[in-house]
Amino acid sequence: LADEVNAAMPAHVVALVADALNDDARALRGSRVLLLGITYKPDVADLRESPPLEVLRLLRAKGADAAYHDPHVPALELEGARLASATLDDAALREADCVVIATHHRAYDWAWVAKYARVIVDTRNVLAGIPTTARVVKL
Repeated sequence: LADEVNAAMPAHVVALVADALNDDARALRGSRVLLLGITYKPDVADLRESPPLEVLRLLRAKGADAAYHDPHVPALELEGARLASATLDDAALREADCVVIATHHRAYDWAWVAKYARVIVDTRNVLAGIPTTARVVKL
């Protein structure tokens, strides 16, 4: 049962992103979605069986302009395409229609992310106790 729940989680995260965008009268197709962290575990470069990688794949399959940033993975292959880790700065966070916190890397300054992002799907509950004006959706 636990395996079934874990296997369904990427689709659940994509549904949360779609719902969050719908609340802003935006469709998932064409929306800019930025995933923070793409690895299986925090602070490592291991992509094997990475749920965030599946989230990225599903978002792109549904037409989202989805990108990732990960300090441990400068580039990756996804369905035959080579993707580079996006630049992460104030503008990237402001321009994203939705930011997905997918991996809890210590390198991220979560208060800074919360300051500039408008809508955040926090799959790791890293924003607990961090003040923000962003709309935060949790698992």
